[in-house]
Amino acid sequence: MRINLKNRLFLYILTPVLIIYFVIYILIFSNIINYSKDNIISNSNELTQKHSLIISGKLNSDLKVLNTFKKTIENFSFKEQNAQEQFLRDILKDILINNTDYSSVWYIRNDNVDETKFINEYYRSDDQLNYNKRTYNSEDMFFEKISSKLLGTQESIIFFTNDYKNSEKINQFVLVYAVPLYLNNKFTGFAGIKVEFEKLRKNFNNNLISSKSVRSYILSEELFLNLSENSNIDNEILREINERKFISNSKIVKQNSFFWKYRRDDYIVNYIPVNITDATGKLSLLSVIPNREMYSFISNFYLTYFFYAGLGFFVILLMTYLFYRYWHSKIKEPLTVIIAMATGRVNEIKKLPEYRADVFGDLNKSINQINSSLDKTAEFIEEIGKGNFDYSYSPVFKEDRIGNSLVELKRSIELAEIEDKKRKEADERLNWATRGSAKFSEIIREHSDNPEELAYAIISELVNYIDANQGGLFVINEDDENQKYVELLASFAYDRKKMLEKRIPYGVGLVGRCIQERETIYITKVPKHYLNITSGLGDEIPGTLLIIPLIFHEEVFGVVELASFKNIEEYKINLVEQIAEGIASAISMVKINARTAGLLKETKIKSEQSASQEEEIRQNIEEMQASTDELNNKLDSLTGTFEAVKSVANIAEFDTKGRIIDISPNFLKLLKKEKKDIIGKFQGSFSTEALNTESFNNFWRELRAGKKMEFQQIINVEEKLVNISSVYIPLKNTEGKVYKVVSLADVK
Repeated sequence: MRINLKNRLFLYILTPVLIIYFVIYILIFSNIINYSKDNIISNSNELTQKHSLIISGKLNSDLKVLNTFKKTIENFSFKEQNAQEQFLRDILKDILINNTDYSSVWYIRNDNVDETKFINEYYRSDDQLNYNKRTYNSEDMFFEKISSKLLGTQESIIFFTNDYKNSEKINQFVLVYAVPLYLNNKFTGFAGIKVEFEKLRKNFNNNLISSKSVRSYILSEELFLNLSENSNIDNEILREINERKFISNSKIVKQNSFFWKYRRDDYIVNYIPVNITDATGKLSLLSVIPNREMYSFISNFYLTYFFYAGLGFFVILLMTYLFYRYWHSKIKEPLTVIIAMATGRVNEIKKLPEYRADVFGDLNKSINQINSSLDKTAEFIEEIGKGNFDYSYSPVFKEDRIGNSLVELKRSIELAEIEDKKRKEADERLNWATRGSAKFSEIIREHSDNPEELAYAIISELVNYIDANQGGLFVINEDDENQKYVELLASFAYDRKKMLEKRIPYGVGLVGRCIQERETIYITKVPKHYLNITSGLGDEIPGTLLIIPLIFHEEVFGVVELASFKNIEEYKINLVEQIAEGIASAISMVKINARTAGLLKETKIKSEQSASQEEEIRQNIEEMQASTDELNNKLDSLTGTFEAVKSVANIAEFDTKGRIIDISPNFLKLLKKEKKDIIGKFQGSFSTEALNTESFNNFWRELRAGKKMEFQQIINVEEKLVNISSVYIPLKNTEGKVYKVVSLADVK
């Protein structure tokens, strides 16, 4: 047979009650115990413990109010300072209105150490609520005492102390609750509640004392206060406790009870610590109960048992019915929240109480967990939408599908942000390199007729542009046919032109090595005596050294040497290598112009010696000058055209042995490789169909002979095969010799 909720409730409650009443009846009237001293002490301890729980409940309740106010101060902030201050002021007022035994509520806060602290206080005066905001200073002894107790702790404190008025101690005791305020783990002030001891005593008398003859005392670290109206034994009982050494430094060391005789009366003395959670400060309760009170309590118990037992039975019967109606009505509350959650009516969603240890309490707890999980999920999505990827979020359970999906979404968005950041950084570096190429091309065009001015303009701008500390431009001097050497043409450091003269024998040192090997030298550990950078602070050894050869048409004209205290990034090195060919070209033109000028001078001398050859020599000079101008124009045009083509086409450059010496950014992007991984490799070495030695040698033998060649290869790019068809074009120098090969690739 199915029992409905109403009948089940009556059955489960009334049946145990009747059984309990019957058992109590049997125990009381079948086993009447003569209470000994131990029984009396046990009963008195129980009474004292009940009183202690009531006191601790009151104190913990007040601390909970204060801690709630603390969280409000620390967690809620407004853009407008006045709005935040008004908001906190209203909360202070509400606290004082809802707690009539509070004398005052305040907070002192300062987020910035250098700013003045203010006391924001609501206090009760003549049953009126008043607000006072004043400057906090060290002369205010009441708040200074609280500040000293809170210093160095993050816990709440509770203590009794004398009250102060105008910085003067007055003969009035108050109970003080105080909590520290922190912002970003930094102490910024404190908040507190003050309760007059007289009001506290009146409150406790109404709730604790079962008889006027029972006396209760509060012991703190500083005071011994009587909660009862009778005070004729205060000094004697304190002296008795001190003699028994149950108190150390005004703290109860343990719970204890003892019989005490004073004058003609016998008393039972109990003292017990008052349990205060989440707060420093020790309080204890001391009860002094006359023996006659305990005996009368036992006697009266038997007389009142039957009356209250019968009354209790009918009360329980009535309460059972009322509880049934109450529980039945409570089903509507979680049901309303569930419907609101299902339909998205956020305003109707609220936290349900979880204090009931029944199916309704479990239901409310489960609903609250779902609501909390949805709130966290919504907050996480909002933070991700704002770009806050540091927001901490974890799924509720391992099987939380939505939570795990959101975590994966966050990870994907983070990776996309990282890739976008890398792309922007690459674009910035590319733009930086493009601007640098244009800048140095302009410098070369402006100073192509003067090698000294060209060298200084190049090296000074290059040192500043790549953020180096010192630089020098060396050129090979071949004026003396018997002795070839390298001379320093221009140097620059710390925004100053260095007027130095330096000659290096050909092939000696790092400069000579760079010229002979025709490769860039980059070292991060500079030899001790190789180079010093001079500044206003003295001479220092640079951290890194970069030496790049100046090569044009397979001929080395000199080197650029750059020194820096910090590492030089690869993209900066690439820019210098790109500029180096233009510098070498300019130096080559200068040398050609110099030789032209020498020939002109020689022709002039010969013209004086042989007038008959003047016209022929003049024509030769004009033709040579025209050829030079045409060569310069073609070189500029070809250089610009080639750079433009490189920026959009798949181009690679090879030396005559088949090694890759340069490759365009587009080609690198196609191959999904870094430039450093490609430079120096042989043609076809990254192909899935690598050439054998004989085919490779025959292929490059034809190219060195000046013949244009075609080549098709399949490249494995990230597990994908890409078919590339390339045309290889040999480039010749002025002597008709092939000095490098350019490859144009097309993807099929």
